[in-house]
Amino acid sequence: MGIRHRQRGFTLIEMVIVVGLIGILMGIAVFALERGQQEDRIARAAATLRHRVERAQSLAAVAGSRLGTNRLELDAGSCAFNPADPPQLWVTVDPATNRITSPASVQYDPGRDMMTVFCETVNVDTISPEGQLEVSAPIGVFTFAFAANGRVIYSGAPRDVFLSVSHRVHQRVFGFRVLDSGFMCRASIADADPANLCDEDPS
Repeated sequence: MGIRHRQRGFTLIEMVIVVGLIGILMGIAVFALERGQQEDRIARAAATLRHRVERAQSLAAVAGSRLGTNRLELDAGSCAFNPADPPQLWVTVDPATNRITSPASVQYDPGRDMMTVFCETVNVDTISPEGQLEVSAPIGVFTFAFAANGRVIYSGAPRDVFLSVSHRVHQRVFGFRVLDSGFMCRASIADADPANLCDEDPS
């Protein structure tokens, strides 16, 4: 007489446990994916800000000796600036509105011997809805520019130029610092030691 082997199937409780574990793992995977996508958007927003600042520095070299003179004018319709300040290629950062306004192009009029600066405004919300634009100190609107040699020019007292985009909830920071010399480096710490302003590898 042969031996019968009883085939045992899954019980209802075991099935529920397996389905529950699969659900938990899928939830973790979806959360990790969403978190990664959010950080990617924040990183892209920070990269966009840096590109805008680098563009302003490049255009300052193009404007050259016109900087600070009446042979340079800022387009009032697109640029944000204080009329009391000398005409420079001002970069204006406003954390309250999550926007940065910076020079995007220059146009020369030989008839007037005048160079006009046109600006563009970037809203961080359109790139990263979860990202918050921040500067090194909460003083409201912050404005700076570049000299023709690339060095930083301040509107008002000199201060640390640190711009970053951080996650509104998780506080993941993607930023960069502009040294007085005009050199830019990746940075993620607002109040860095003066001896180590670039807290990550230069780029």
